[in-house]
Amino acid sequence: MPVIHNITQLSELSRIIKSKSGYSMTIGVFDGVHLGHKFLINETIKVAQNKNYNSCVISFSNSPYHFLTKKNDSNNYLSTKDEKTDILSNYKIDDIFLIEFNNEIANTTAHDFLNYLNTSSNLKFLTIGPDFSLGKNKEGNINYLNEMQNIFDYNLHITKPYLSQKQIVSSTLIKKLINQKNIIGANKCLGYFYNLTGKVIKGENRGKALNMPTANLLINQKKFIPPEGIYACKVKYKNKKYIGALSIGKNPTFGNNNPLSIEVHIVDFSKSLYNETLTIEIHEHIRDQITYSDIIKLKEQMQKDLNNIKKYFKNE
Repeated sequence: MPVIHNITQLSELSRIIKSKSGYSMTIGVFDGVHLGHKFLINETIKVAQNKNYNSCVISFSNSPYHFLTKKNDSNNYLSTKDEKTDILSNYKIDDIFLIEFNNEIANTTAHDFLNYLNTSSNLKFLTIGPDFSLGKNKEGNINYLNEMQNIFDYNLHITKPYLSQKQIVSSTLIKKLINQKNIIGANKCLGYFYNLTGKVIKGENRGKALNMPTANLLINQKKFIPPEGIYACKVKYKNKKYIGALSIGKNPTFGNNNPLSIEVHIVDFSKSLYNETLTIEIHEHIRDQITYSDIIKLKEQMQKDLNNIKKYFKNE
């Protein structure tokens, strides 16, 4: 199990015990911890094992891009900080450093950044992707990091882009695929099912009136939400998984000014779930949200959706 360090200043690295053998390290935001990230991390671990180094992942807990551009980062992250930590903890890494990207980090030169890593953690091997850069104004690009190897006594390994379906896997690509409702393609790039985790809250009880009760979820506002629509999903609750129908939308049949709701109907499940935490694994987009002229037509469509979802999982 990795040791997790939450820090807000690079100088805090000096409080952490320096590895006598040295660190094999990789650095990045690692939003979603997709297959491209997995490749980088496994390469880092492989070097550590072969060279008898400690392995280390340095990840920013927030988006450098949104911090620097001062853009709102709501509905932005494929994985929240806690979700990313949980995923990274499943790797055989010795240490995980979660750094808050702030003004101090933004104004740290590439030279000073490397100096912190060298003096505080004994950096010996750095594994990065081909588009990586660090330091103020991204001055620590591939060429710069190559030149600094002898000065800071580390080896640099630049991996090739990781491809899926002939496309370079990135967090940006995955969000694009999700926005295009290509959930299967996004999941292939992630290496797992994209998911939403939240606490069950009180809703309007419309599902119960439609003979299809739903659990309304409160999702972290930073989490990237798929487009409005109906999705085939699996619901994780207390170490069990259930087939579900996920609805993301504003319930247009019931008016034009409804807030966005995220609710799930769980097949063959009747227990009250208020205040419980559910994780929704999204498997496939079934259809867009539709405004119906009456409740009867809506109920008929909801039953068709449920039948289609059951068939989907039967054939999966």
